[in-house]
Amino acid sequence: MAPRVWGPHVLSHCDRCAHKQLFTFESVRPDLPARCPKCGSKLATHPAMLSAQKGDLVAVEKLKKRPERLAVVQLKATDGTDYSTSSRMLLKRLWGFPGEQLEFVDGELMVDGKLWQKSLAQMLDFCLILDRFPQAAPTGWHWHSTPGQAASEKQINGNSIRLEAGQQLRWEYRQPARVNPETTPENQWLTNSPVSDEWAGNHGSFMSPRTVNDLWLAIQFQLPIENSLNLRIENRLGVFGLTVFPQKPSHVQTPFFPDAEIPSSAELSCQLRVIVAFCDGRILTWSDCDGTKEFSLESCLHGAPSDESIHAFELVAAKQPTKNTQVSMEISQIVVGRDIYLRYSNRADLVDHVFEPLKHDQFFVLGDNLIISEDSRNQRAFANSKAIMGRLLGVSNAEIWSSVERAIRSN
Repeated sequence: MAPRVWGPHVLSHCDRCAHKQLFTFESVRPDLPARCPKCGSKLATHPAMLSAQKGDLVAVEKLKKRPERLAVVQLKATDGTDYSTSSRMLLKRLWGFPGEQLEFVDGELMVDGKLWQKSLAQMLDFCLILDRFPQAAPTGWHWHSTPGQAASEKQINGNSIRLEAGQQLRWEYRQPARVNPETTPENQWLTNSPVSDEWAGNHGSFMSPRTVNDLWLAIQFQLPIENSLNLRIENRLGVFGLTVFPQKPSHVQTPFFPDAEIPSSAELSCQLRVIVAFCDGRILTWSDCDGTKEFSLESCLHGAPSDESIHAFELVAAKQPTKNTQVSMEISQIVVGRDIYLRYSNRADLVDHVFEPLKHDQFFVLGDNLIISEDSRNQRAFANSKAIMGRLLGVSNAEIWSSVERAIRSN
């Protein structure tokens, strides 16, 4: 169930950028080279990688009623292990109920022929984090004071990012290039790429990566914003533009994008926090002023991405058409993440799959980390009600601000 809940694992770190890396113990191969996902350098093999660290401590409650979809449940072992007298347990996420016909299509879940859609809060509950600021070094962020011209690094000041009117901040997903870091210049260690379901923990395992389109971006400001902010999201589906206005704009502002052919598709008001996400066939936004909004892809996507081989987020602080002074904004936190990608197999020809209708008293369960986890690969799919022993308590994504999660759930 990593990275939501960790079982036995090993910990390594990058000697170059200090990024910490966790691997599931069952799939780690100390004899094979591993690459740092942040800077692309070669991860050192440490003695600690030869022995497993203990997994997370979790609390389980006995079931009083049928668990809801997406609940993490404890199952009886299929190999004869008596988990009632053991400190270990077998965990899965519940996806399907008796009588339903499930289908995996391009990473999404179809229930009885219809796309099943998560809420924004559910997506954040078990998403995977791709990049964070300031907790992680901003290796993927590219600054532009004007298009094509790099801005001063002084704008990244420790735990905050300063955006002046008209300035841009662009993030592109990067992954280690297929090069040998020991014989290749540092500026060639990473390559721009679309986001895939390949996760850094798949050390030594075979898979055929798939492109993930369901991405999200969360921003927290240091102070309530006084200037509008324009967001542009590029992925394989197209381009989405969002204009974020202050809660009480004191002057007239107009959306501004460097590319005039990509207009703003939607608007919202914000003080300190905003989230925008591609989620199960639609676009969801949340702000601390407007709550949750939903937009259809058909009405909001404009044009094609500039490069189908990358996924990118672009932030632009709007120009001030009616003021002589320039209003800056301080960004204290940015998180970029992706949804999990549902697949039936690591084989390219078996990723999508149509299941037989679930029988009476039959549930469909699956681990979050099918790609890397031997447990998820070999003990998946079907379980009856007697095999479900309990439901996990307190399983939430600590990477996301708890105050945002509570606010989203209350809307």
